[in-house]
Amino acid sequence: EWRGQLGWASTIWGSSFLLVALLTGALNAARRRAEQLLAERDLRMRLVSDQIPAGLWSTDRQLRLTSMFGAGLPMVNADTSGKPELSEVFGGAEHPSGQIAQAAHRRALTGRPASYELELGGRVYQSHLEPLHDAQGNVIGVVGVALDITARKRAEDRPRLAWNQAQYARQQAEAASQAKDRFLAMLSHELRTPLTPALLAAADLEQRHDLPPSIRQDLELIRRNIELEAVLIDDLLDLTRVSRGKLELSLRPVDLHAVIDRAVSICRPDIQQKQIELRLELTAQQHYAMGDAARLQQVVWNLLKNAVKFTPAQGWIAVRTHNIVDSDTLWKNASACIAIEVSDSGIGIEPDVLPRIFQAFEQGQPWITRNFGGLGLGLAICRALVEAHGGVIGAFSEGHGRGATFRVELSTTPAASEPAPLATQPPPPAGASPAARPLKILLVEDHPDTRHLMGRLLGTLGYDIRTAGSMAAALRQAEAEPVELLVSDLALPDGSGLELMRRLRARGGKPAIKGIALSGYAMQEDIRRCREAGFARHLTKPVNLRVLQETIQQVAAM
Repeated sequence: EWRGQLGWASTIWGSSFLLVALLTGALNAARRRAEQLLAERDLRMRLVSDQIPAGLWSTDRQLRLTSMFGAGLPMVNADTSGKPELSEVFGGAEHPSGQIAQAAHRRALTGRPASYELELGGRVYQSHLEPLHDAQGNVIGVVGVALDITARKRAEDRPRLAWNQAQYARQQAEAASQAKDRFLAMLSHELRTPLTPALLAAADLEQRHDLPPSIRQDLELIRRNIELEAVLIDDLLDLTRVSRGKLELSLRPVDLHAVIDRAVSICRPDIQQKQIELRLELTAQQHYAMGDAARLQQVVWNLLKNAVKFTPAQGWIAVRTHNIVDSDTLWKNASACIAIEVSDSGIGIEPDVLPRIFQAFEQGQPWITRNFGGLGLGLAICRALVEAHGGVIGAFSEGHGRGATFRVELSTTPAASEPAPLATQPPPPAGASPAARPLKILLVEDHPDTRHLMGRLLGTLGYDIRTAGSMAAALRQAEAEPVELLVSDLALPDGSGLELMRRLRARGGKPAIKGIALSGYAMQEDIRRCREAGFARHLTKPVNLRVLQETIQQVAAM
């Protein structure tokens, strides 16, 4: 019997072994089939994702990567078999990209979708995450997709980058322009300051009748060259104002014939010295224009000065005016216009030079600069001033040795009942008495030579002069005895003339102290600040004593 049971048990064991073997084989086959299916699925996913600029990945709940596909991600070839940490693949735990990715994935693990932009490997990706659920709806991980949007972001950023670059370039240009203005202002001050005592001394000695005529002629030569140096400095500053669009005009009806007469009177000594014949043919019936008298005089003076410079001795210069008819104009609008022409019998202008004659620093051939000097700014400034008045200017010449004609055309305006005052009207004689009671003047100047000489010369004109070389010394002087007029430099060693004027006016007193700013700083901003501080006038160094005396009398009469 036991043998029967043993046989039965052996049969059952054999059957069970066979069954287990069959089941194990089936399970292994199923596992291999499942792995094959998963591999085929992954392959299909990789083939599909490799065709688009995107990346796909999945993680478990511990944010370990379980798969990654797609040509759009630089880390697509990362080995996910060991389930690396998410942050290790996305830049590292301390990297901003890794921190952003972890925060977004943790949000997805709570069951909420998440989107973010990721910068990695020099590229930008738009990423979107969804929670990964099992059959029971439990969140078992995260699935993510990322699209490479680098090209789009660069296109979006291009206008902003261009704007930023333009802004930076504009700021750099403005900084360079401001630095240039500061340099020119300082250069102007430094060049003008030593000219002031030289001009004052030369002008004073020139008036002394006890000196031999030859010495007085030499002094006149010195004075004229100092004034010429000041004109060259003015030209540089004017060119800067024009280039920056800061040329200010005081427009009023101006008698252009009176402007021409004044410019001729200024140039007459040079004309007579070269024995040049001057022909004035002012035939225009309508000779008023809306303009700035000083600037229009500057235009005529520049043209006359050039004619005198380039005309040989015993030549001729003609200044003409006439009203324009339609067939005789440089421009289309010929109604109610006046033409001013300055012609000469000088060296002429070569045809190839004419088109650029009004450009800054242009003087034609090099030999002209060597023989006649100058910076080549006068005609450029003339054109800017004429165009600022709405006019036109042109040059004509038949060539070398045939002379030249410069022509200015301006719109006319009805004559004013009171014409605009011309620049620098002739002042009274230098020895005229300033007043029955001496005007009390405080002269503040840190340049010792200028302070000494100007103080002495103003004293000889009858003014009650006190001098100071600093703001502190000037305040002590004014505290010791009140003054009626302040004549002050702007750049002082312990402050500025602007601050000094404000402090003196703040003290009150009747009448209020008046002021004349006397400085080598001549930019438009300097003049505006002087007015705001309380100065009635701004005179630019070097200043002629006669002009200073006239200005003192004008301000004292206010």
